[in-house]
Amino acid sequence: RDCRQMLIDGRAKAAVEGGLKTLKLKENYYGQGSIQLVPVYFHLARTNQYMDKFKAAEEFLSLAQWIILKNPPAVDVSLKAELHQTLGLLYASDSKLDAALKQLTCATYYLSVMNGPEHILTSFGYFDLGNVFAARSNMENAMAFYDKVKEIWYRHFVSVLNDRVHSIESTAPYATPAELGKENMQDTVKMLRGIVGLQTERFGVVHPSVCRAEFVLGLFFIFNYDTITAQSYLLRAFEIAKRVYGPRHQNTLEIRDIIERSGLQVPEDTAFALLDDRPEPEAQQSHVDPARNRPTSQ
Repeated sequence: RDCRQMLIDGRAKAAVEGGLKTLKLKENYYGQGSIQLVPVYFHLARTNQYMDKFKAAEEFLSLAQWIILKNPPAVDVSLKAELHQTLGLLYASDSKLDAALKQLTCATYYLSVMNGPEHILTSFGYFDLGNVFAARSNMENAMAFYDKVKEIWYRHFVSVLNDRVHSIESTAPYATPAELGKENMQDTVKMLRGIVGLQTERFGVVHPSVCRAEFVLGLFFIFNYDTITAQSYLLRAFEIAKRVYGPRHQNTLEIRDIIERSGLQVPEDTAFALLDDRPEPEAQQSHVDPARNRPTSQ
């Protein structure tokens, strides 16, 4: 975990050194070829990917894959998902898009087996696939995957927030930011910001897909108890919805209801919401982000 944080912080050299020390300790304790070495190989692969050392990264993943193939009784679906995911993200960053698509499809399949196809953790696989399709200029498929991600998170956030409003303890998994975890929260907001950026670039601001993307991102910040940031995105979604659907449409009224139930005010004129000076959200970057190491099961 400390090594991963070094990578997130951009301290790649320190992350490599830490990973190699950990590898040596584990080799001494468990022996070469142990399944316990696989997570370290994953880390070293991501670190080398971060430094654009794609050949070295692939070599570490080859070692991990060899151990996995040699130890089938010790390999669960989660480990298979992470192997294919790590390979897929490596190939995507190296512009080997066909190979990336194949590996990420396998990863998403295993995520679906573990968690179900509509689970929030599976949504990360859909996002990765969307990014590869976008890199291949297949924007129709890319947008379809991004829409899938939005709907999965929309249902999760609305379910949790409805329980909060009625003071009901939610039985849903990852019902609080603490349960989802700091790293997953960071990955989620980056993913949702990326979708806003990509769909805004694709469709322009006043579009149903962008409205939904802004809305879901606003719901994320409500989920994270950050109503000040949430208000910016929710008001943008509300203003777009008024222009796209009209002020009395069900979609528009739903956004207003969420804003008001969150204890926020809806100004009479919300046109200003589209004129704010927020920094542009990151667009298509996640498929080359080697620092991610998301949990793959509940």
